[in-house]
Amino acid sequence: MTASEKSARTLIKICGARNASEARAILDLGADAVGVVVAAGSPRRVHPSEAVAIADACGKQAVLVLRGSDQDCMDLLRSWPGPVQIHDPIGDPGRPCIVAFNAATLSAPEAWPSSATALLLDAPQAGSGAAWDWTKAQNTPRHLPCILAGGLNPANVATAINAAHPWAVDVSSGVEHARGTKDLGLVQAFIAAVRSCDAAAGRHDAPHPADFATLA
Repeated sequence: MTASEKSARTLIKICGARNASEARAILDLGADAVGVVVAAGSPRRVHPSEAVAIADACGKQAVLVLRGSDQDCMDLLRSWPGPVQIHDPIGDPGRPCIVAFNAATLSAPEAWPSSATALLLDAPQAGSGAAWDWTKAQNTPRHLPCILAGGLNPANVATAINAAHPWAVDVSSGVEHARGTKDLGLVQAFIAAVRSCDAAAGRHDAPHPADFATLA
């Protein structure tokens, strides 16, 4: 996809909200979605009860983030009102989901769950916060919306968007002042950088799908 072919604005997901008030503040700054991590091993992991509180506050703008087939979270997965994002999915979760892979382990589309509604592509070392060759995201199949993640921050997100032309961008460590702790000033700067990038390129059309809620 060339820059001239991308006329729709880029959606924004801020991942790793730790409580309902933080999640609402992020959305009030203009983000399109917040990620709620219950995947084991993450410094941003929240207890399922806290995840439910965030979902109650944010509705379908809250994206549940899982890894593999975490049996402890299966009840949460089935009842979650918004989109579900599963990293390295094993089998079909039985509901619509965003499938997430890092650029080094992306499997063929025929191996993805049949219920996949979007693809999230992360850095080869997911969670490292390191930038990577975002142009590789242009090689992903375009029958699903592509969400670009990995090493994004307010200073480089415009470069990433212009390189990969994703449906949405996803940031976590790039808007934190300490690992696992969001900085709302950086969140605001990130959102402003995305909006400025789209405006400079004349991207003003509504994206398709229109929002994250349609992925649920």
